[in-house]
Amino acid sequence: MKPITNNRTTSEVVDLSRTNRHNMTLRSREGSSYVSFSSEKARRHNSDAMTKALQNPLILDIIFAQLNLNDLKSSRLVCRDWADVGAPLLVKRSRLLANFLYRVENSKLRQGIVTPLSDELLRHLVISDKFDPSVPKGKQASVITKVFTDVANVSRSTRQVTLSVTQPKLVLAFFKGIRSLKSTNIQHVSITSVDIAAKRAIVDNIPSFLTRLKLPFQAGLTSLQFKVFGYIGGIKYALHAFEPLFQTLIDSAPNLARLDVSGAFYPNLEACKNLKVLKFVFEKCAHDTCQVRLTGVTRMLTQVKDSVVELDLAYRAAKAERIQRVRNNADHMMSKLVTLNIHGAFAYPISNFFDEVHLPQLKNVSFNEQIKGCELRAFLKLWGPHEGVQSLSVNLGYRWMKDRFAKKMVRKFPSVKKFELSTDLCKNKYVPQLNEMMEPFKTWDLEESNVVINLVDECSVLVAVLKNMAVWKGAKNVHFEEVGLREDDLSGSIQDVIAHGRGFKSVEISGVEDPAIVEKMQAIFKESGAPIHFMESY
Repeated sequence: MKPITNNRTTSEVVDLSRTNRHNMTLRSREGSSYVSFSSEKARRHNSDAMTKALQNPLILDIIFAQLNLNDLKSSRLVCRDWADVGAPLLVKRSRLLANFLYRVENSKLRQGIVTPLSDELLRHLVISDKFDPSVPKGKQASVITKVFTDVANVSRSTRQVTLSVTQPKLVLAFFKGIRSLKSTNIQHVSITSVDIAAKRAIVDNIPSFLTRLKLPFQAGLTSLQFKVFGYIGGIKYALHAFEPLFQTLIDSAPNLARLDVSGAFYPNLEACKNLKVLKFVFEKCAHDTCQVRLTGVTRMLTQVKDSVVELDLAYRAAKAERIQRVRNNADHMMSKLVTLNIHGAFAYPISNFFDEVHLPQLKNVSFNEQIKGCELRAFLKLWGPHEGVQSLSVNLGYRWMKDRFAKKMVRKFPSVKKFELSTDLCKNKYVPQLNEMMEPFKTWDLEESNVVINLVDECSVLVAVLKNMAVWKGAKNVHFEEVGLREDDLSGSIQDVIAHGRGFKSVEISGVEDPAIVEKMQAIFKESGAPIHFMESY
């Protein structure tokens, strides 16, 4: 490797990783004779091996992928080989803050960079509502439009655009700019608008413009993300005014493969024949009329029933609302769906849908019930038995104790091979409910199970979990997070923890803040030979 600067050399880089500074003795494979190496020979041996490793682009790719952006930039200064390997990674992670390309001089907008921008810098454009201080509010929208109309090679070089603004007029300027480009090579567009603050007059003027807006087909556009929320009262109309804009962008992407929507927008997906991943998050605002429309959800699902492989349905709100159940048409089965993730199951009571007939290829199911008041057991009543589900993940909120669902879940999904369970607030008084909840899972013919228990403050909870899981089939892993255990409680139960934990692949206990307790208990677990790792709080 040839150094880029006079101050750094290959040997200096290798010396940073030397690990053996003493004489080293190795046993010969032929018998009991020994071969001795001096410290100098050992250093040369390690240096040669490390040099070869750090010249291997495959190894460097793995190492550099773990670095943050600043460290990646610094590593490229070490030598020419590192600079060459790090360059593509740096390009992929670089973003151009497009708003600062322009400033105002003599009351006119002028591009601040005279030399042409490289194709690499133009790959990812970031547009926000932060501008050069010289740009007044009245000219901010023009800056965004000019990024697309005046900056050379945007149409050819840009692959990703991120728009994160708070003003509706800036969203409009973005769409005007995209329209001016006609055909592009853009692959992903992300639009986020939070806490929209606009006068009612601006919002009311939007629809007249939207009726004339059409975008040319964007053959390379395969991924779209819309996140618009934070509107309250009269401002809620801002979101609905933007729906035609988002719909226009969707309709312009015949090869759209991934769509991520957050808000109260139910897009028309009739033209999305190649959509593989659909993520829909209903964001409830403070207005009383803002409620989940299941008819809008089922219409979307029907339109992509023959293409979507992964489906996420989520609900975000300060509190749960009562949703009227709707019935799915028997002919509307999702023939290719493999993965289904439900976050806030109570919000999607669609009957005649969650079964083996309508989801024949379903293999992976995930439930996240973190919202207060959710009842997973009630939602499972909508499900018919599904023997195709092999992977099941359940993340329970703190009120799971009142929601006896386990027996019903085992009956609904009898063929589960991989099971993941996460819950919290497991106090001693809930041990009976914990035992009742975990007991049915032993009937599954599991190959792997991963359990995470949060906020444990008594060893009786540890023992109850380990005792229950000890009779489960397959490789078992459990992690007790944010524990608040006392030393006397640990000392009295440590032998039970060891006895029940021996059959596990891994048992991790983390969150204890006293290093002395951690050191003492870890020594005991290590001596026992049980796969139990005791760690202090991070």
